[in-house]
Amino acid sequence: MALGRSPCYRPAPMGKKGKQRRRPKEAITRRKAGPAAAQGGDDGQQEEGESPAEPGDADDFAGSGPQAEASDEPVDFDEDGTAPQRHLRPMPIPPSSRPALMPGGARWAEPLVRVEHRWTWIESWLLFVVLMALMLVLCFWVSLAGMSSDLETPSAAGTFFRALVGAAVLGALTRWLAGKRGLSGRSRDLVTAAAVVAGFAIAPLWRPVGIAYFRGVLDWLQEGSSITLAGGLIGVSTRLTLLAALIGASLAAAGGRHINIDLLLNFVRPSWRLPVNVASSLGAVAVCLVSAWGFLDYIAIYEFRTDRSLPVSAKVAKIGEGLSERCFFLRKQLRLDAGALPYVVTGRGWNNPERMNGRAWNEWLEQGGFPERFGPAGMAAVRAPDSGLDMPRPPFVVAPGGPLRGTLVAGMDLLFPLGLLLIGLRFLLRTVLALGRHVSLDPNATDELEDDDVAASCAGLRSRPQGEEAA
Repeated sequence: MALGRSPCYRPAPMGKKGKQRRRPKEAITRRKAGPAAAQGGDDGQQEEGESPAEPGDADDFAGSGPQAEASDEPVDFDEDGTAPQRHLRPMPIPPSSRPALMPGGARWAEPLVRVEHRWTWIESWLLFVVLMALMLVLCFWVSLAGMSSDLETPSAAGTFFRALVGAAVLGALTRWLAGKRGLSGRSRDLVTAAAVVAGFAIAPLWRPVGIAYFRGVLDWLQEGSSITLAGGLIGVSTRLTLLAALIGASLAAAGGRHINIDLLLNFVRPSWRLPVNVASSLGAVAVCLVSAWGFLDYIAIYEFRTDRSLPVSAKVAKIGEGLSERCFFLRKQLRLDAGALPYVVTGRGWNNPERMNGRAWNEWLEQGGFPERFGPAGMAAVRAPDSGLDMPRPPFVVAPGGPLRGTLVAGMDLLFPLGLLLIGLRFLLRTVLALGRHVSLDPNATDELEDDDVAASCAGLRSRPQGEEAA
């Protein structure tokens, strides 16, 4: 089958010295005219001087495979009589000819198979993004802690981190300069190794450099930024770890690699494996749903201060109101962060006394929509008093109820019930696919959903006998 530049494309057969095998002009013209002409007319006699067609030549060279489009256009030959290689447009494979996930899978479950593929693809990419974000947060946190470590501390973390930074920077710069100078491979390696050793050796010399600057950056992130509302860098890393675990559990449930007891499946009859698997999966679905509701009820009562006697709808509404208020605080703090960033970058500090006083703070509250949300009594609690209008004011959002550090943690904890709900839906979807015979129930087999329809279709077409007509 010739499919142009598609994944199923096979180039024309090659002869000696890497050249394509030539075909007489008459034989090529007959192949284009149809099967009757290829057989030499009614009697099927081969004309004198023609080479017999070899198996696969029609598909490989002329593009007359079952999925290729027929063409009545004339063939332009080269000066030496060789026909140019043709690239035919691939015909779309009809949905009915696409192989099922497993032999004998039900057609009614194929839409769910596509849903499973797309869901898995989204979760795989989301897991990759979450893991990369977690690595960046942890590396950034460790870097700031190492660069801001005091000189009086008994720990050598500050010196060791500077040694790593110095060795990496000097080694990379020296290797780049050696390549510019045209040094040989061995000489460049020796110079780079010497630069790395020098980077480790000079770390104590610049140990005091940057302590105050990086301490200011770390203090801003931990005490006066939007990350403070999420519990600091440790709160962000903890929730990213939780999110990665929940996504991994969902992917494991989709592939049948979740934690389960398969002792019973190893001893029951193969005909009993389906009802046993369905019963165990439905039990897992029930556990996930009950656990999700338990976490949601706990968060509503203890983190959003909801009365435990309220109905479910009232608790959900209370959670919605709490999330709206926390999003309001986050938006206002992001605006303050935009104003603090130039001070932090230049090393002047996010809470510089010159940045905001009590009078500017009160004006910011009036223009930020706080009176409509807090009312007169709440505004009296957060406004700067008349005696402190000229005093410095830390640019960090406040509420009448007290400090807001970690106020976003309650909303981030909703990952627990949401993740458990998605895992339960994964179990349920796999149960339906098992009923449709699209997943393997053999406990000793590795069951993976095939998510590449093009590769599977190509494999199925190439396994057909040569010359088989398309259905």
